[in-house]
Amino acid sequence: MNNYKYCRRCGKLYVDKGVNMCSECSSELDNMVSLIRDYISEHPGTGMIQIRDDLEISEKDILFLIKEERIEFAGSDVGTSDGVCAKCGKPVLMEKYCRECKEQMTQTMLDASDKIKKNIDANAKHTVGVLDALHGGRR
Repeated sequence: MNNYKYCRRCGKLYVDKGVNMCSECSSELDNMVSLIRDYISEHPGTGMIQIRDDLEISEKDILFLIKEERIEFAGSDVGTSDGVCAKCGKPVLMEKYCRECKEQMTQTMLDASDKIKKNIDANAKHTVGVLDALHGGRR
C-alpha cells in the first residue's frame, strides 16, 4: 500500500519514499545544496544575502536548507553569532554552537539530570530511614 503525503516545500501530494518531500523538490534542493557548498568553499565567509544574490536562490529556500541542517556557513548578514561555534570554533550560521557541540552539551545535561534525580531519590530514602529510626519505626 502506498503512503501519500504532502510535500513540505511545495505542498504537492506525492508517494512517500522516506524523503519527506516530492522527488522534484528533493532534486532541486540537492542541486541547491551542491551549488551553495561549492560557492561557500570558493568564497569563505560568504553570507546568505550574497549567496541569494549571486546564485539567485531564494531566501526561503536557503533558510529551509539551514533549518534542515543541510547547509551551514558563517556570515555577518545572518543570525546572531559571530560565525563560529562558541565551544569548538567550527563555522556556524545562526547559532551559538554547532550541531555536534549542541548534541554533546544536551547529553551532558541529561546525564547530570539523571545523577541529580538519583541523588534526590537516595537522599529521600535516607531521610525516611532516619525518621523511622527516630520515631521507633512509626510515623
